[in-house]
Amino acid sequence: MTRAADDQVIGAAVGWLRGAAGCAWPEDLLWYTLEIPVARRQAAFHHDADGMLMGAMLWAFVGDDIHRDLCDGASKILHLSEWTEGLNAWVWIVHPAGLPVPRGFRRDLAILAERYGLVHVAMATASHAPFRIARWSGGLRFDAPTGRDAAPPPG
Repeated sequence: MTRAADDQVIGAAVGWLRGAAGCAWPEDLLWYTLEIPVARRQAAFHHDADGMLMGAMLWAFVGDDIHRDLCDGASKILHLSEWTEGLNAWVWIVHPAGLPVPRGFRRDLAILAERYGLVHVAMATASHAPFRIARWSGGLRFDAPTGRDAAPPPG
């Protein structure tokens, strides 16, 4: 994809997150949050049958210090180098309430789990709900949540 195509994807995602998903983050922060993973192809988006955006998934490979902070529920805005500085796989998913995790996202989680063994997942439904942190291991199911609710920004 070109930079113009990346900008179009980011613009659509920002519009969906601010609108249908009800995200209260400032538009500039959302744009910054999405820019790095989209450019590095560490982002996936789910569309419904009509082509409307219905979900977003970002992933990073963070170092041990960031990993510990995220496990403890800290909010983090990852800097450019932090998206690929370690071997701890983290995924952030936002999708509509009441719907299962999209099949494509589940496939991507399975691939990441196969490569990295364990993937930490922060999920939020398309609302003002906080991210719910869980672990994804091997198969296509979630382990028991860690019990921590947090709002770690994915960017």
